[in-house]
Formats: sequence, structure tokens, C-alpha cells
Amino acid sequence: MKKVKPVLLTFALLLFVFNYAICEYYYPGTTNLKGWWFMKSDIYSITIMLILLSCNIGTTGLMRFIFSVGIGFSISDVVDRCYFSSRDFNETDIVMIILVFIFAGVDWFINSKYYKAL
Repeated sequence: MKKVKPVLLTFALLLFVFNYAICEYYYPGTTNLKGWWFMKSDIYSITIMLILLSCNIGTTGLMRFIFSVGIGFSISDVVDRCYFSSRDFNETDIVMIILVFIFAGVDWFINSKYYKAL
């Protein structure tokens, strides 16, 4: 898994550097400014998720839980922008927050020394 870290970080760096060009390719000449900014925000969320994912590889304990929560929030941000209303805080956001903490807790428990002792 250590060979995956440089690939994830390189991809995150490329997304960060070329996010403007990617948005301009899909929305040329500011014809749809709202879509352009939503795409730019999605690219930033994916970049943050890739960085946190690369940091999560090989960690244990509380840091793994924190990185998993960050990864979950980054993914839920993209899902919220693509499928739900990103301007309102509603019940889907509450469900996503609860699911993020549940999955981060399960990930932390499975990779902890307590689970390996069972």
C-alpha cells in the first residue's frame, strides 16, 4: 500500500493545479457560472479526499478515525452537491453525518488492536 500513496498525492496535486483548466473545458467562457463553481468545489473536495486517503494508509488509532471522518465528509460533500440541494441543511445531511461517524467508527474498530485480539 505504500506505493499507492505517491500515486494518490500526485493525482491530488494534478487536480489542484489543473482545476481551472478542467472547469474551463466543461464550462467554456463562463456560460454557466454556477456549474463552473460547483465543479471547482467538487474538484477541491476530491483533492482533499485524496490527500486524506493517502494519509489514512497505514495509520491506526485516533488518527485513523479522524482521517476517516475527513474522507467521509469529503465524499458526502460531493454526493450532496451532485444529488441533493447543497444550499440547504436538511435530513439528508443529518443522515450523511451519522453514516460518516458510523463508518469511521467501524473502520477504526476493525483496524484497532482490540479487534485483532478477538
